[in-house]
Amino acid sequence: MYHFSKRQGFTPLENVADSCPRYKIFLEDGSINLLRNMFSNGVKQPSIIVRELCSLTGFTLVEVLVALTILSMVLSIIFAAMSLGIRSWEKGSSIEETAQDLRALSMRLSNEIGSMYPYIIYINGAKTYVFQGERERLGFVTTNENSMPDLPRGGTKWVNYFLDRDNGLVVREKILPDSNVMEDKDGRLTEVEPSIEELRFQYLESSIWNDSWDANEKKGFPEAIKVNLTFDEGEPVSIVVPIAHSYKEKEERL
Repeated sequence: MYHFSKRQGFTPLENVADSCPRYKIFLEDGSINLLRNMFSNGVKQPSIIVRELCSLTGFTLVEVLVALTILSMVLSIIFAAMSLGIRSWEKGSSIEETAQDLRALSMRLSNEIGSMYPYIIYINGAKTYVFQGERERLGFVTTNENSMPDLPRGGTKWVNYFLDRDNGLVVREKILPDSNVMEDKDGRLTEVEPSIEELRFQYLESSIWNDSWDANEKKGFPEAIKVNLTFDEGEPVSIVVPIAHSYKEKEERL
């Protein structure tokens, strides 16, 4: 049996609480009696139990707060890096998609404008060129059959490109002959590129770009047409398409 009387070089268990906070808690919750019984039954020596109890280690509140602060800083850096990577990937994908749309649109405009046909009709006996050259609208006759499979091979169609504020770049197509060919109705209206926000046409004459072109006054077509486009959240781009039937060649034929 172990006794708790004070001896030389021995500190009573009750006094250990001053140097061991965990043992103090052990005393306050009434477990000291259980410890005394363990001593009495010879389960363990008092010095072993007290040493094991007081040697337990843990984190203080300050240490936990510091650890949480460091962890939050590390997670913030990781999330910031991930967000930057996602934004870079999204921007790269947007640029690639815009480039693909531009290539497809450039090919379509080049094919149709390059296949422009000098279509002439007579209105009240007057020769009239079927061509509409405005700053924000371009209409002409072409032999290109793309986007209109019901067009007979070798036939002609009227195409009119303009900007719709809700649908972007659109085109109205009509199969010729058509008595109302240049009127802005009937035919088939198709959305070409919805991401275009600005559209402007220019017409080349003797190295000078004009904002409009009157084919009846000029007696023919311009030498080339420049299509200025601005995609949403993108830089302006220009597509220049030369015309085979320019107004100079047309004058020589007249």
